[in-house]
Amino acid sequence: MKKSEENFLKIKREGISWKINPQGLPGFKIEDTLSYLGNDNLSEDLLLKKTNTRLIVKSKLGDTGYPLIIKVFKRPHLSDQLKYLVRCSRSYKEWKIGQALSQRNISTPTLVACGVSRRFGLLKKDLVITHEVTAAEPLINWVEINFIQKPLPFFERQEVIRALGCFVRRIHDQGIFSKDFHQGNILIKTEPGTPPLLYLLDLHAIQIKKKLNLKERIKTLAQFNNFRIPIADRLRFLKAYLQGEDQEEIARKDLVKKIGLTSFTHWQQLWQKRKERCLRPGKGLESFKTGSWQGMIRKEYNFKNLLPLLDKLGANMKGTGSLVKEVFFQEKVKDLVIRYYNYTGFFSALRSLVQISPAKKTWVTIHNLIMRGIPTLVPVAFGERKRRGILRDCFLAFEKIPEATSGAIFLKELSETPLIVQNTSLKKRFTFHLAQLIRRMHQTGICHRTLKSSDIGVTFDHEKVLLHVVDVGGVMIKKKVEINEVAKDLSAISVAFLRVLEQRGQNFFFKIYAWGNTFFKENEKKIRDKMQKNFPRNGMGIQ
Repeated sequence: MKKSEENFLKIKREGISWKINPQGLPGFKIEDTLSYLGNDNLSEDLLLKKTNTRLIVKSKLGDTGYPLIIKVFKRPHLSDQLKYLVRCSRSYKEWKIGQALSQRNISTPTLVACGVSRRFGLLKKDLVITHEVTAAEPLINWVEINFIQKPLPFFERQEVIRALGCFVRRIHDQGIFSKDFHQGNILIKTEPGTPPLLYLLDLHAIQIKKKLNLKERIKTLAQFNNFRIPIADRLRFLKAYLQGEDQEEIARKDLVKKIGLTSFTHWQQLWQKRKERCLRPGKGLESFKTGSWQGMIRKEYNFKNLLPLLDKLGANMKGTGSLVKEVFFQEKVKDLVIRYYNYTGFFSALRSLVQISPAKKTWVTIHNLIMRGIPTLVPVAFGERKRRGILRDCFLAFEKIPEATSGAIFLKELSETPLIVQNTSLKKRFTFHLAQLIRRMHQTGICHRTLKSSDIGVTFDHEKVLLHVVDVGGVMIKKKVEINEVAKDLSAISVAFLRVLEQRGQNFFFKIYAWGNTFFKENEKKIRDKMQKNFPRNGMGIQ
């Protein structure tokens, strides 16, 4: 028996062979967790994750109140089961890796037990139980709130970045390599006056090597890289990561370039893989089918509350062709908008046989923009109603952007307001964020094609200008945006927005748009020539 396993208890209950760590949780009894196995009817406060391959639930140890996390690995396909005829189970791998990380002083949730059952060599039950890290949350959720939505004060942010860089460096220096290393697989626990604590999760995807080479380090850093975080904070993370004895061995400038190239390839693969995930249950979404309506909705909302409004809209919209109606209402203390499409004409019905509905298309497009970090609408639900396979009507519900002003109204007010210092500053901030938004869209494979000033919503957070894409009807999602598409979008921008700016403001727009934009710099002359051909008379942005 291995030394690391000398003190483990080995028992068998209900056909499952268990290994229990007596040091993991005093007083633990396996009977306290057996009721959760095979139970899919769990309350939402207990169910953490449910997919085709795993089930993760919260539990408590009898009357003691000790919190547990039970992770059940599933084998939905025969090929998966056959694969594990010659491999150890995921739960046992997590068990072994967890023990190895504990010896290397890498923080992970304390292992309590793992269990496996086989029949004719095929895995039937495969689960691992750990102690829950209380008051901790996945790093990806914590970053979304504290870095992207409402950034922490600078010094607090610095402390977290420094701790995170040192944690990842220590993981790499210990030879720990994960094929699935991202912010969802790290827990963070923050308390006032104490350094943040970080814990590594999903241990079954980890390999422990003698030493990681530079290529392996770059690969995991690229997976961990979050392009929605400001570049300055990402560089601070890298600076913290590079602190140590071997810092001179890695040229920082070359490393940044290699991580950037690898990250972009990783993001493209991720976007392609998840481009239609919003049409499947999971990640806060669920499907619904009520009467002749079917579609997707966010879990915190109830379709039954939307149904009376849809019936009322359907009754009031009579006519032929494709009619669109928007209605505003409140739900969950949120202002929502329903965009209702009525398909009653012959050609509209014929078109619906070969095209997806506008509500479904907009739903998918909005989620793809969100994945790429493009500020846009927050989708709530979409639904379709068909008769004999022909689309009758459909709807899209989304949250109303609070206190948003149409870009067209904002520009009109700017052009009519006397040119004072405050107005000039506002124009400059608006131009900066507009150039930044269009650059990010193009760099992530998004072109709008029909962009108008009314397609952009403008809001203000204190003195900060926030822009949102509020009309995605003309949006096209590609692997890479080409010269013609860039020229067409920039021409539309010149007509819709830059006409209210003097030449200096137009030059400022293109300066910000070109910053870090390698594609534009390499093809600038061709793009500007195309713009001149599209709009030869206005001459804007051609200097």
